[in-house]
Amino acid sequence: MDDTLVLLGVPRRVGAGEPAFLTPGLATQVAAVLALRGDWVARDELVALLWPDADTRRGRHNLSQLLHTLKRSAWGHDVEASTAGVRWSIASDVAAFRTTIANGDWERAAAYDAGSLLEGTSEGVSESFDAWLRAERADLRTSWHEALLGYATTLTIAERWSDAARVLRRVLANDDLLEGAVQGLIRAEARAGRRDAALQAFEAFRCRLADDLALEPLEATTALATAVRRGDLDPATGDPSASAPADPSSGPAPRTEGHDETGAADAVGADVRPGTVANLGADTTPFVGRSLELAELHALVRRGTHRLVTLVGVGGTGKSRLARQLARERSGHFEDGATWVTLATTTDGATATAIARALGLRSGGRPDALVAALESSERLLVLDEVEHLDDAPALVADLLEGCPRLQLLVTSRTALDVPGEAAFSLAGLSVPPDDAAVQAEAYDAVAMLVRAAQRVRGDFHPSGSERAAIAALTRVLAGHPLAIELAAGWMRSLEPSEVLAEVRRDLDALRAGDADEAGRSERHASVRAVFESSWTLLGPAEREALRRLAVFRGGVTRETAAAVANVPINALLTLTNRSLLQREQGARFVAPTVIQHFAADKLAEDPALESTLTQRHEDWLVEFARSQDAALDTAEQPAALERLEAEHANLARALETSVTAGRAHTARGIAVALGRYWRWSGRIREGLAWYTRCDGLPDAASASAERVRSDLARGLLHAQVGEYEAAGAAFDRALQDALRLEDPRLVAAARCDQAIVAWRRGSLELARSLFEDAVATYRVLGADARLAGTLGNLGTVARDAGDLAAAHAHYDEALTLAERIGHVWEVANVRNNKAIAFAYGGDLEGAGNEFARTLAAQRSIGNRPGIARSLTNLGNVHLETGDEARARELYLEALELDRELGDREGEAHLEVNLGVLAQRSDAFDEAAQRYGRALRIRHALGMRALVPQSMSCFLDLAVARGDVDRALVLAGAVRSLCEAVGVPLTPPQQATYDAALAAARSSATTTEATDLERRGANLGEREAVSFALGERATA
Repeated sequence: MDDTLVLLGVPRRVGAGEPAFLTPGLATQVAAVLALRGDWVARDELVALLWPDADTRRGRHNLSQLLHTLKRSAWGHDVEASTAGVRWSIASDVAAFRTTIANGDWERAAAYDAGSLLEGTSEGVSESFDAWLRAERADLRTSWHEALLGYATTLTIAERWSDAARVLRRVLANDDLLEGAVQGLIRAEARAGRRDAALQAFEAFRCRLADDLALEPLEATTALATAVRRGDLDPATGDPSASAPADPSSGPAPRTEGHDETGAADAVGADVRPGTVANLGADTTPFVGRSLELAELHALVRRGTHRLVTLVGVGGTGKSRLARQLARERSGHFEDGATWVTLATTTDGATATAIARALGLRSGGRPDALVAALESSERLLVLDEVEHLDDAPALVADLLEGCPRLQLLVTSRTALDVPGEAAFSLAGLSVPPDDAAVQAEAYDAVAMLVRAAQRVRGDFHPSGSERAAIAALTRVLAGHPLAIELAAGWMRSLEPSEVLAEVRRDLDALRAGDADEAGRSERHASVRAVFESSWTLLGPAEREALRRLAVFRGGVTRETAAAVANVPINALLTLTNRSLLQREQGARFVAPTVIQHFAADKLAEDPALESTLTQRHEDWLVEFARSQDAALDTAEQPAALERLEAEHANLARALETSVTAGRAHTARGIAVALGRYWRWSGRIREGLAWYTRCDGLPDAASASAERVRSDLARGLLHAQVGEYEAAGAAFDRALQDALRLEDPRLVAAARCDQAIVAWRRGSLELARSLFEDAVATYRVLGADARLAGTLGNLGTVARDAGDLAAAHAHYDEALTLAERIGHVWEVANVRNNKAIAFAYGGDLEGAGNEFARTLAAQRSIGNRPGIARSLTNLGNVHLETGDEARARELYLEALELDRELGDREGEAHLEVNLGVLAQRSDAFDEAAQRYGRALRIRHALGMRALVPQSMSCFLDLAVARGDVDRALVLAGAVRSLCEAVGVPLTPPQQATYDAALAAARSSATTTEATDLERRGANLGEREAVSFALGERATA
């Protein structure tokens, strides 16, 4: 069975064998974060969580060391890491629990012990981690309460009164202030014939409120107890109109419905003290999500260092809703309670009057009179929507100075910039990382959308593609709460996929319908209205800056904003302060999706400006892509890849606009420069799609140097995934164009790429001839760098042909040339291939020495892909010399690096090597798992040439396990697939295949062997892969 991580209780990993207990400490804590998230977590987020006070470099170093320890443990070996993030794709009991909650399976959910997350894990790691852990525990408790109450409702409807009472007592054991649960318990005990128990439950609750909160039960609760005393509520005369427990959120003070996020406030324990909030009516919708934000706000107010906390965010992000929740949960801390002041319709200069009116004061509109009236008051004062009031900052400053016991909570689209202010930025709700994300319902935006849709359509229970559409819709809307509420309204008559299509076509579709207009302000009637209300608050310079920034996608740096759009840093900061931009790590400024969309409309209102900025955007990205491509051949390679990744969305936009407009030179320039980036980052299909679109450009029918380079880059992408026919066609066209252009350099480049395909397909003589032609050309041109690389490739062809003397001769010439011109990268590459030649010749000592020198060279220039390759090869030498422990260390280090780089093929290759190690130690299950990971990666990436190589590993494993029938089927499948893709096994792989096949045949009759191999040969690629992975029982 698949392994599961148990986090409820003592953390441990359980599977088919003995459980592996997670060792206490930071490794377990970061593992829990990864498992609970279930997807990629940014490295910087983990650093901020565990070492918030450490500088960035030290924090990242600490995390790398921790991940190394984690991945060497018996339970965390399959944690994945990339340059930007970390992921652990393992099933967990917490995820299973949340699935039962999402599915409404209350009975199963109630069976979990959701109150024991990470039992034995103490706080004190850091304030950030402690807050996160408390919030997670609180969220689980809240969900568990919800499950118990749902289960109690089910039991009540079935009139299983004793069982319902038992479940409700479990709820109250964890939170005895849930008045709805108390009402349900009183009713259930009475109907079960236990009137004394019902009355005891009421008395216990009444005493708890009186002693600790100086409150009385709700009238409904008291009336229920009175009915029990009179005998009006018993098994015979029970009130059928109250067949279910009261809403669990009803309590001694106004509380939320549905997803009772008061549990989130439990993250700060006894700090939650509900009380009344003057002028604040009941909420019409449940409070969903924001558990972490709520806990952080509690902490801000609790510490007392910030008597002014301002919730800052663009319109519709839920600032007021979060402030309402916080006010309710903290009101009991203040002697005079809390007061809510709505200022949305207040005019400038009348702020003091509006506050005085809300407080019931007769101080008129004089700020000094208001300060005097509140001078001794201990109160939480909430000022909602102040961004349009110019007099608000000065008045707030006066209140802070003159009223020392006053706590102010403000909502605004911009910070007040008052001394001592804590500005708390509020972005969208959390969204799934992709449409098919596992446990999508655990993300706040999805939970909110589902619940809102269920309010307008009671039978709303999406599944399959419609669930994926919900995840996609929340991502398109960037978790914007108002947009989500408006989208849910459409689901009264449309399916999620239909709403998604409408929103993708036009965000203006998101406006309130007639049924939703009541109670919604005009500026919240649509997403566009929210934007327009923010737009009116901007000055002319700020509007122009936001309009110009609409040319960018995925954010922009301050330097680029100035160079391309003439937007200075002060404008970026102003827009950030107004919540129209978000400042991300790495000094990038990003517009939320909704803002980006409507800002683009503003830019489109000025066609001349839009055209000018689009052209400048394209020109800048052409030069950027070319400069970063050149940097890939230098020690700047890792940084260049990160810069290209950061600008991925801008590059895609520039390609889109240039292809659409038919600007062939620009489009091809970007596409050619991105060839290696697409290849190395695993974006093969994306790159091929752009090259295909470039085929429709005006110059598609004419030969040009740019088109030759484009075809060469396209061919290499095809070759990367084993599509050698398509690669050959691209290289052939490139060669013909280069010959027509009479460009010898391009002719030689095309022949080199043709030779690479021939080499990979086993046509070594053709590869040798093509490389020799290119070598001759580069000698004439004096292109020493190209000549060194081609000589190295020629040496590799000779090596694989068995001519080791010729191979070393070519390598030595290439090495001499590369050293003379100072091409350190080529020196390291040639040394690596030369070391492999030593190994082929049986000189393992020479190979080891050469690989060690290669590794040192790669480290010196920071070539991370080269470092991973050298570690792998050095590990191979140790494996062959019997030092399996050292080989494993080197493989694991290389594997971590490849995962950081996102090199999926490198990862697959290392999984094979680690599988071989496991097989040699008779750890057959581990070997099968590692071979399986490699095969899945290669099959998913479309690397058809490498699929049979992975399957041959399963053949060897089957022989080792004595499974002769399986081995013979696999042998036939491997042979057939090699023929189909036109790529033979490498010589070492062929030797292993031959030995395994001979061993299998020796244990079967000739007829049996022939029949089994034939059955394997008849399998298609998909069927063969499924059989190798054990997903298909028979051939």
